[in-house]
Amino acid sequence: MEYEINKPPETESSAETASAMIEHILVELAFEETPDLAESRQALLAALTQENIDVERRKQVIVKHSMISEAIANSSTGSLGLENINRRALIQIALTIYEARIFLEANLIEKCAQKLELAYQYARQDGFDSLASGIDDILDKLAD
Repeated sequence: MEYEINKPPETESSAETASAMIEHILVELAFEETPDLAESRQALLAALTQENIDVERRKQVIVKHSMISEAIANSSTGSLGLENINRRALIQIALTIYEARIFLEANLIEKCAQKLELAYQYARQDGFDSLASGIDDILDKLAD
């Protein structure tokens, strides 16, 4: 099962273009931000950008976000048929790209690139070559 990713128009800065490209891929993957995930994203973004936040509090927010993401991936698939394995892989890739977007919003470009590299590796490994190419394009844009 291959997913064709169309490219969005470029915007002004590399970060803006990368953000638009990330959003475009998430739309193409039909990724929907749940209310719990939206709340977690806001908490994570705040934890990443606040200077005076306690390190333990930051870790708690990151762990909670990871648990919500994992619950979404697990609840989106039922049996372990091939179609559901592919669906879970795509959901996991989308969640990884979603996390990259959070790091980009927090202006943590290196962390964003690390998440995108992980998503790229997952996409290549699972045979989603067009998706991997789209992710690679974002990594190239971040390197500009």
